[in-house]
Amino acid sequence: MAHIPIRECIACGRKFLKSEMLRVVEKDGVISIDFGSKAEGRGAYICANPSCRQTAMERRKLNRAFRKNVPETVYESIREELENAGE
Repeated sequence: MAHIPIRECIACGRKFLKSEMLRVVEKDGVISIDFGSKAEGRGAYICANPSCRQTAMERRKLNRAFRKNVPETVYESIREELENAGE
């Protein structure tokens, strides 16, 4: 039986298939969206629900996931990346 990776959404706490989620990664102090889910570093997952993405940004859920204060500029760049990607 093949292993099916499951991850938990940092906004709603529900579990989904890894392939259905957006991964945000932190490596060497740089935080970015990992569209390919292959980048090295600590990752946090957000489900496809637009309200979860909004909640993660509004409630600063990445701060807890990465165990540090994430600057507002990072949240803004993630919002822009999502808008430019058409998600």
